Amino acid sequence: MEKAKCKDRTDVKFFPDNGDNAFAARRFCSGCPVRVQCLEYALHHNLTDGVWGGTSPNQRKAIRRKRATA
Repeated sequence: MEKAKCKDRTDVKFFPDNGDNAFAARRFCSGCPVRVQCLEYALHHNLTDGVWGGTSPNQRKAIRRKRATA
């Protein structure tokens, strides 16, 4: 978490309200040096809200489903 690009950011909505777009948060994550670790953390802990590792909840659900069938 110390190396995360979002560590001290309050201007990006990583937990958007219903109907808000998470695109800005997902785009922000694209340049993060720990994006992959963040995503793996969210997948391991089955986090279903917010943007983690540049992915939306639906994207993480698809990743979990794909890994389960692999």
